Amino acid sequence: MGRKAYLINIVLFLLFFQTRESTAQDFLPLDTVYDPLVRSVYFESNEDSRFLQRVNLKSQNTITLHFDLLEGSFRRLFCSIYHYNYDWTPSDLRFEEYFDGFDQLELFDYQISEQTQRPYVHYQLSLPQASAKFKVTGNFLMVIYDQNNKVFLSRKIYVYDDAFSTTCSFVNPIIPAEVLTHHALLLKVKTNIEKFINPEEDFKMVIMQNGNPNSSRLIMKPNSQLGAILNYNRLTETSFAALNEFRAKDIRTIRSTTRDISYWDVKNGDFQCYLKPDFSRANRPYSFEVDINGDFKILSKDFPNANTRGEYSIVHFRLETYERDYPIYVYGALTDWQLKEEFKMHYNREQGEYQANVLLKNGYFNILYASSTEESTYNFETFEGNSSSSENHYVVLVYYRPFGSRYDQLKAVSIFLSNQ
Repeated sequence: MGRKAYLINIVLFLLFFQTRESTAQDFLPLDTVYDPLVRSVYFESNEDSRFLQRVNLKSQNTITLHFDLLEGSFRRLFCSIYHYNYDWTPSDLRFEEYFDGFDQLELFDYQISEQTQRPYVHYQLSLPQASAKFKVTGNFLMVIYDQNNKVFLSRKIYVYDDAFSTTCSFVNPIIPAEVLTHHALLLKVKTNIEKFINPEEDFKMVIMQNGNPNSSRLIMKPNSQLGAILNYNRLTETSFAALNEFRAKDIRTIRSTTRDISYWDVKNGDFQCYLKPDFSRANRPYSFEVDINGDFKILSKDFPNANTRGEYSIVHFRLETYERDYPIYVYGALTDWQLKEEFKMHYNREQGEYQANVLLKNGYFNILYASSTEESTYNFETFEGNSSSSENHYVVLVYYRPFGSRYDQLKAVSIFLSNQ
């Protein structure tokens, strides 16, 4: 190799490394968006990945990230993959140790919307691919950015190998006052390890309710061990407020009203969807409702392909109640399980209700109304209440880091349904 070619390669390597490092400084390990152009972010899978976007390292099942950018023409977008420990601190592994493929994956799969009121471009990226595969288990983050290193969104992925198995029993909470309002889990993990060196240090368990990261419980160590089985039965650590069934909002069509829609209108060039008013369910008897536990689905009754034919509309949420001295939000997977300013409700004194106007695509959405008070950042009891009769999914992650290992291995991902 000549000196000129050698210098060119060095410059290209430094630019490549600098691009990755500069991009890495502009995001956090969260499921979130960084630009208001980004809408309708979701995953689909050739296996069931509800409540957790996950890949089995052995089967290499495919998951596909979908999202829209609200603009009329496409732009070049890229994806970088990062590896993390159980607590979402960066792992010590180098890129080539945890991923087989290019450091920057370009998104070539995109479609411009067809005959929609608002133009947008739909993008998607599937992983793993023939030339882009995970090499180890653990927590991963997809970061989407453009050629100027402007970050648009990030999404978590959990890669596991199913080397361990978990069983769960739902029991009454240990605190009598929580029997009618909480779910408690007894968990057993069957490992493939007969002799542990230090189980109290080597294992970590994370439990999430309905895939909501804000509900995460970290259990640092098992409380007993029998052979290759680890027991987690401290009910004070595995008890969750059961919430209520999520409120469903069906806006799959713009051509008619639904059970949830009061009427449609068109203003300022946008479809306007006025939902029927909601009321507080706190201190009311539990009533069963079919829900998808806070998730949402992009669907259209009007056209076969909601990804490119689905319409965006301003959806008007309404909650009838008296004015409070703390903020109230629309909350669920559609808000990335965050209290976002866009979903903050404002009180209309003339109508005696809180209102929030949010741009959403045709689909089926589950929400709760959350308040943020001094006592609790995420408070659902005020408007939703808690009932142990509610049905929730509980995601259980088991991490293992044996002595000398440089990263946390994700050995099991299990999902359990309460009241089943």
